[in-house]
Amino acid sequence: MFNFEICFERPWLLLLLIPAALFTFIPYFRIKKRYRRTRNRIISVVLHSLVMVLSIALLSGFYVRYYVPNEENEMILLVDVSDTAAGTVEKRDTFVETVIEECSYENIRVGVVTFGFDQVYAVPLTYEYDVAFNAYMDALDTTSPDTTATNIAGALEYARELFEHPKTGKIVIVTDGKETDGKTLDVISEVVAQGITVDLMYFSSQYEDVDAQIMNVQMPEQHIELGKTCEIGVVVHCDEAIESATIRLYDNDEILNETESVKTLSLTTGEQTLFFKHSFEDEGLHEIRFQLEFEDGRVMNNEYCSYYNLQLFNKILIFESEEGGDSSELITLLNENSEYEISVMNIKSSDVPSTVDAMRAYDQIIMNNVAESELPEGFDENLQTYVEVYGGGLFTVGGSNSDGNAHIYNQADSLKPYHRLFPIQAFNYTPPIGVMFVIDSSGSMLAGGDDGVSYFTAARQGVVAALGKLHDKDHVGIMTLDSDYTMMLEMTPRTQETKIMQVLSTLDQGNDAGDTVFSNAIRAAGDCLRALKNVAKRHVIIVSDGQTQAPSTYLPLVKELNETDGITFSFIGVHMEEEVSEEYFLMKDLVTEGDGRIYVAHKTTDFIDAMEEDLYIPTVLEKNEEEFSPIVYNALSPLVQGLDRKETEPDRLAVSLNGFYGGKVKEGADLILIADYEIPIYAQWKRGKGTVGSFMCDLQETTWSKAFMGDKNGKTFIRNVVDNLMPLEDISPNEISVSLREDNYTNTLNIFPNLKDGETIKGELVQITADGEKSVSLNDTSSNVAGATFYTKEAIHNNYSKCQFVVKESGVYVIRLTKYDKDGKKVGNTCEIFKSFSYSAEYDETLLLSEEEQLTMLTSVTEKGQGTLIQDMEDMDSVLKGYITELERIFDPRFSFMIMAIVFFLLDIVVCKFKFKWIHEIIRDRKRKNELK
Repeated sequence: MFNFEICFERPWLLLLLIPAALFTFIPYFRIKKRYRRTRNRIISVVLHSLVMVLSIALLSGFYVRYYVPNEENEMILLVDVSDTAAGTVEKRDTFVETVIEECSYENIRVGVVTFGFDQVYAVPLTYEYDVAFNAYMDALDTTSPDTTATNIAGALEYARELFEHPKTGKIVIVTDGKETDGKTLDVISEVVAQGITVDLMYFSSQYEDVDAQIMNVQMPEQHIELGKTCEIGVVVHCDEAIESATIRLYDNDEILNETESVKTLSLTTGEQTLFFKHSFEDEGLHEIRFQLEFEDGRVMNNEYCSYYNLQLFNKILIFESEEGGDSSELITLLNENSEYEISVMNIKSSDVPSTVDAMRAYDQIIMNNVAESELPEGFDENLQTYVEVYGGGLFTVGGSNSDGNAHIYNQADSLKPYHRLFPIQAFNYTPPIGVMFVIDSSGSMLAGGDDGVSYFTAARQGVVAALGKLHDKDHVGIMTLDSDYTMMLEMTPRTQETKIMQVLSTLDQGNDAGDTVFSNAIRAAGDCLRALKNVAKRHVIIVSDGQTQAPSTYLPLVKELNETDGITFSFIGVHMEEEVSEEYFLMKDLVTEGDGRIYVAHKTTDFIDAMEEDLYIPTVLEKNEEEFSPIVYNALSPLVQGLDRKETEPDRLAVSLNGFYGGKVKEGADLILIADYEIPIYAQWKRGKGTVGSFMCDLQETTWSKAFMGDKNGKTFIRNVVDNLMPLEDISPNEISVSLREDNYTNTLNIFPNLKDGETIKGELVQITADGEKSVSLNDTSSNVAGATFYTKEAIHNNYSKCQFVVKESGVYVIRLTKYDKDGKKVGNTCEIFKSFSYSAEYDETLLLSEEEQLTMLTSVTEKGQGTLIQDMEDMDSVLKGYITELERIFDPRFSFMIMAIVFFLLDIVVCKFKFKWIHEIIRDRKRKNELK
């Protein structure tokens, strides 16, 4: 006890002591001396004085205040000792030592918990400050937690249970802020609700050494066939460029092809994706592991593990239309090698699956000319769920109705739910083009044509007329050339007509009478068109008299631009003699290499007619009947590998179709086959877990696809499409539905078992290794022992749908869940979920936030924790802020004084009215009396 104080609420009332003393002693001293010294009188005066003093003390609000040390203040230091914090060890330990010392001055009981993925109570709450820091250092050497991950949330949950007096407790987190498991913000509210405040001491731990890491493995998004080559991508991130590194691909711990599975190459700074060609020779689960060999700062992130479960998917359900959806030829084609189990239903049949689970009995659904109007109620919604949620394949095939119009691909249904699944939208439109007009402005263009108008002016009028044939989505550029070119108008949208016309009106004609130089102009035009996006055709129209330099200077360039970028070239010859003049034949060679046309113009109308004709692009209609050979748009697609091409046109298949249904490809779809002007013939895209492909033609031998269905290339393509659309994993219905959330080491399994009375779920977590399988039960936590690399953290309860398990060892794992009835018999199929784990997010340098982002995140933590973000390790005032080191104590005696005053008052009355003797006087009188006897 210290700082003892006597206090009065109304001290001015103490002045009443003066009149009280007067009223007490004046009457007393006015009594004669012999009466004044009697026992009763003296006692009465004393009692009266006491009553007055006590009463005045009551009136003045008398109380006593003093202070005692606060013995309930507690602080727990949560010290991050994970691997990413290794660079801050010296500063971290100095901070811990300083805090312990400061706590000793303020009499705060201090404890220390070290944590990484788990926690160690290194120093229990103590007042023994002299040994606390040494105990902390000893614990770091002897009982360190798992440092390969950081779980701040778990450490907070652990520490909040250690306080004896949480309302006067504080947690100080000492960390670099890189959390790999759990979510701090999710648990901090529970900590604050106990009265505990949370401060955070931030130490930056940005990794300084050069590091390269494997970030991800990209498996093909489509089904992989047994024995067929596919491409597997590996994503690598490097802090700095690496001159030489080796990456190896292992399939079940084996390198199957030294040529394709081992690459030694240089790596650039940042993220890059490298592709390995690989084929799976066996069905079943394959562990795919990539290993990066390079002497970098951290080898823990140089290996990445993934998996692929190669299964046979061959169950196909074909829906036919009553409007001409005959599937006999398609079935014959698919059954040539007896690869598939095919079922066929008319869409109007009563057997049509009415639920998603009924659809999931099939791996793929083919809608053969089935229109929106024919679908049973709810079928489109079930089909969407079948594809997007469960990963079923969908293949749509075209066809006409009894009136000869487009049926499945009719434009009236193009925005309805069924059609939203398609990668192609049925649509009448003119494919957009980009055209560069290159007009010769040399002196030879000054001459007048047959109508008296100069060739230059006539060419300009031809461009104006051509603009009238272009559409809003088209783009226009204008160049002039003589001995060199001048870029008058970069590629500009057709909608900016005012700007285009202004440029045309200001075109100047030169006086250079020399040869016109084509090469530079052609190269510049090619660069402009190459950069132009979202157009189906890129075209150059050159207007000149053809008097130019040697063909060898420009023909190779024209050929290159046409073959690599699809840029076409047409030529309008000014006043040439058709099939006679040398210039004509030179320009004919140019348009032959440029896949364009040549025109001869003698007057203004010739220029106008030539340009309008050259720019004519037919509108793609709902139904288009014309023979054509499909163009391979994506030459890298596995769907077109091994298909024969035309010798004269290597981008076209050596097989033809006699028509197609018009449409445009949707954004995000993979375009495989096209007609001229990039009109889609076959495209596919991912929709959720599944893949949808649309073929814009029929598949019946008696119609447009007769030649296609009878040709080996057409057959191979259709089989490739069907195989490619198969699901990536088994989609058949299961008695148990689950979802898995992976949070670095910690995995949460949500189970939706739909249990009946007496039914139970039994689960196991299985690690697949080269030596066999290792498993732990998910129904108990007995596997949660020290040193376990995978174990159950929260067991399955049959009345609770969540289970948690921890995986810390790299590899491939299978979660198996089985339902049993009350008699212990298995119900339905075992549900299997595959997962892989590579390395802790602790070693993923790409997850490190910038200093500013890190501070913003940690500030939100301390704000929610009602504490302070500390960045200066000398700032002990912030650490001790909020503590009350002295507790005020108040002693209020007024109730006691009141009782005493009343008692003394009554005693005063008694003393005044009655005579009495003291005990010793009574004893004395008795002795005398006895002596007299």
